[in-house]
Amino acid sequence: MHEAFLNGERAALFYVLPICAQYQAIIPDWAADEILKINRLLEEGELKDFNDAFSWDGEHQATRKKAARLKKHTKQVLGLLQKHRLEGDSLNSDDILQTVADEVGVSRRDVAEIYKTSGHFIKSLPRGNPDKGVFCIGHSELPFHRRKGRNILKD
Repeated sequence: MHEAFLNGERAALFYVLPICAQYQAIIPDWAADEILKINRLLEEGELKDFNDAFSWDGEHQATRKKAARLKKHTKQVLGLLQKHRLEGDSLNSDDILQTVADEVGVSRRDVAEIYKTSGHFIKSLPRGNPDKGVFCIGHSELPFHRRKGRNILKD
């Protein structure tokens, strides 16, 4: 984040805060100095608001919502696409995309995007599973645990 900040990405200063909060880490000196500078500039009216201070140019809210929605449903969509493929359904048909969309409760467009970005291997599964093979999908997520219990400043 420090390197990104030095390269002009002021939002990198904000990204440091959740990382420090999650691990109860001390805010790095460079970030603390900048935050204190921003606080002074806000108090003196030199900066309009926090957007002016951090200059966040992140993705649009709709883009972030879509990414979260796709992430939430990826496992279920891929599992159903695999199930249908092994039952003999064609993945070339828009019908199967709509069927899976209805089963999951998402749009056909979401199913198509998940299939396009994460499901390319499903097409190689034998349609109808004539050899009665056993197939599975492995999916794992590493949780980010929040550290707790460090001493804090008291009033």
